[in-house]
Amino acid sequence: MIIRPMRKADYAAVAELANLCRPNRITPSIEWFLVDHHALVMMIDGEAVGYSVWGMTADWHAYGRDHGIRPDWRHKGLGGLLHEARLKAARDAGASHFVGITWDANGPMKRILGLKGVRMTHVPHHFADEGDGWTYVCELKD
Repeated sequence: MIIRPMRKADYAAVAELANLCRPNRITPSIEWFLVDHHALVMMIDGEAVGYSVWGMTADWHAYGRDHGIRPDWRHKGLGGLLHEARLKAARDAGASHFVGITWDANGPMKRILGLKGVRMTHVPHHFADEGDGWTYVCELKD
């Protein structure tokens, strides 16, 4: 298994993976992955099985944008490994904190955060189309 920054050549595989993970949304552009944000890809035997996208604010806080593991590779701890790689990449880029929000029904992400000891705050009616949300903040220490 390798987790590395996404490359232009990875776009088709990662876009397909994003569509598998979130089928009801418009496929993000290559610029969204590589210009507007930072993206990591998880490769196993040369195949993209996970991706994670994050950004950075002007005051050095990183924020999560998207995170997914191919359905047939779930429940193997890969989502947690990819999240840890995302936090390390943000820390290495100079971020002091990582903030994010996930929707109420996203049990896998809430489980990953809970296992990492991250405190989450319930936000009623945050998502117009997906209901309640949960915000989280991870302090990034060396």
